[in-house]
Amino acid sequence: MAKLVAVTCVRQYIAAKVEQNLLSIGCPDPGCKVGVLHPEDCRRVIPPPLFDRWGAALCEAALPGELKFYCPFKDCSALLVDDTSPGDAAAVLTNVECPHCNRLFCARCKVPWHDGVQCAEFQRLGEDERGRDDLLLRKVAQQRRWGRCPGCRMYVEKVRAELLLPVQCGFVTIGAHVYRLFESMASDLRMDEPSPTLLEARK
Repeated sequence: MAKLVAVTCVRQYIAAKVEQNLLSIGCPDPGCKVGVLHPEDCRRVIPPPLFDRWGAALCEAALPGELKFYCPFKDCSALLVDDTSPGDAAAVLTNVECPHCNRLFCARCKVPWHDGVQCAEFQRLGEDERGRDDLLLRKVAQQRRWGRCPGCRMYVEKVRAELLLPVQCGFVTIGAHVYRLFESMASDLRMDEPSPTLLEARK
């Protein structure tokens, strides 16, 4: 003989199980022979958001790990499916729009779209160089042919063929030589002419 269970108790029971990511939810009646609850059977007694969440969690659990990934935008993080065939380089898309938040991301790198930077080049960048502003700065630096300081990796601009302006770390390049400047020397260096102290150091 089946026992009656209050609808509110069933709702709370299912909500607690889904919250714990327990997707195979057993019947709350210990004497039940069926054993497992199915979302469709419970649809009329649980609220739609709980039904949707339970169904989405079951779908996600059914997907093999290598096929699923998430939208890289933290305020979206929608589950996405990579349905390209392994080894099919021609089928690999890079510039993809998330169907949930409608923003572009790179499907190969699994990051927000890195416009103007090839995937291989992007992968070589440090974690602190992959942000949107960092990529824009990198693009400007390439267009203006800025170099990078060997000391701190900041972008620097040549003012003459033999002189790179000093940067925050105190490095300055004269010809092929790199000198470490002390703070007092760095403050004396002018943009329009090389410091006599530096020229003397080169001799």
